[in-house]
Amino acid sequence: MEKFFNKYILYLLGLFQVLFFVVVKNDPFHGDAVTSTAKVALHIYENNLQTIWYPPLADPGHPTLFPYLLAVFWTVIGKSLWVAHALVGIISFCTLLIIRKIALLYTSLTKANISIVACAMYSIFVAQEALLLNTPLFFLWVLLSFYCLLSNKTAGFIVFSILMELTHLQANFFLLAFGFIYLYRSYDKRVAIKFFIARGLLLFIPALTALSLWLFFHQKQFGWAFLSPNYEEHNNIKGIQQFIQSVFLIIWRLLDNGMISIYALLIYQIIKKRVNKQLLIYTLIVLLVNAACMAVFLYNTIGHRYFLISQFMVLLLLIDSWHIAQSKVVYMVIAISLLLGNYMYYPGKVIADTNLQYRSFFKLEKEIKDSYWGKSLFYSYAPISTSGNIRFLNAAEGLSIVPLNDVCLDTVPILLQSNINAEFTKPQRDSLYANWYGQSFENGAVYVNVFLNPKYYEKPAYMQLRKATWFEQQLQTLKYRIRGE
Repeated sequence: MEKFFNKYILYLLGLFQVLFFVVVKNDPFHGDAVTSTAKVALHIYENNLQTIWYPPLADPGHPTLFPYLLAVFWTVIGKSLWVAHALVGIISFCTLLIIRKIALLYTSLTKANISIVACAMYSIFVAQEALLLNTPLFFLWVLLSFYCLLSNKTAGFIVFSILMELTHLQANFFLLAFGFIYLYRSYDKRVAIKFFIARGLLLFIPALTALSLWLFFHQKQFGWAFLSPNYEEHNNIKGIQQFIQSVFLIIWRLLDNGMISIYALLIYQIIKKRVNKQLLIYTLIVLLVNAACMAVFLYNTIGHRYFLISQFMVLLLLIDSWHIAQSKVVYMVIAISLLLGNYMYYPGKVIADTNLQYRSFFKLEKEIKDSYWGKSLFYSYAPISTSGNIRFLNAAEGLSIVPLNDVCLDTVPILLQSNINAEFTKPQRDSLYANWYGQSFENGAVYVNVFLNPKYYEKPAYMQLRKATWFEQQLQTLKYRIRGE
């Protein structure tokens, strides 16, 4: 059985990637992918690949390697959603392959293959495959850089760390973590100081130079380097209370979506001193450096996906620590935990990009379009405040939606409020439920409320709002209390 597993697992994972592509190939851009990928890729494509910049009003500051690559594929093959999903699917499969190569540096072939199956089941990874974000390509470069660092492949590390910097600004957190790993490895091998400094400069200066060039030309083009004026609410310096909240948020992100049992098992193995010491140190460095940087520098934007590499390493570390003959129950616990993570959600909390539950919105969007076909314009907040010409690459698809930002609520005829939205405040929600006419659409974990402004409409007889459960109400109250609304 073990021989069969090792022989065919890559084929099975490849088949899964193909089947997954068939399921999601028509999914629109959603969430952060609208800004970080769709708008800029379309901008580059429509300018015949003659620009590398975001549209000025949609620029979060990240480098644009992935959207530029997507625009190239659209130019060669044709502009369509399936091309974008195919590209991300290929990148995701390559990610599993490089995880396997890293695992083989420390463990057996069987455990390496079990590790990539576990990584492929992890809900955050599955969601990233469907969302069309720049993060799958970014994490591929991160893992390739990490592999080259561990394998002493200097040229490879230089190339992939530069690509990493040109894809996402989180690259700097990983570059810092890799610097600490390089320091530890050099100390562990008693490398001479002169050689340590010379090789360190050779390894890290090229990536820092690439970052500096990007920031220099970005500053020259737009007048700012990396603190986007389009997202000023994320540029604030954190106080002590906000820092502490971020620490607790990070702990939750790490334990969420089935990972709590994984960490419990890993802590048990660490106490029993059964884990690979070197791999444990590398995992802690990557995890703690990223967590510390995010707790200090990121403001209200600490997503589960930012810890994907750390979670991969945790899974590898845990699977390596158990003897295969004695670990069937443990592997079953890991599999069940990861599988259940794909179905987890919190009533009363925003359905984000932690698994595929958000996809239920797409069916509801079609139902609303069919039910309100005469009302051509809706208002809402992100991530559903973008019309079909961007999200679907086709103006005829989806709803025509206008962002609610900087618009007086009383002047809006019709709007959408959902547990996909994160920006409706408690006073806004209370006003909508108390004074507007509402109708609810539900599918799976997702609901969408269509609210009609009584200034513009009389109440239709068929309209009826869903009633929130007690647990949902308590969770919403807690959230508003933490956010200070």
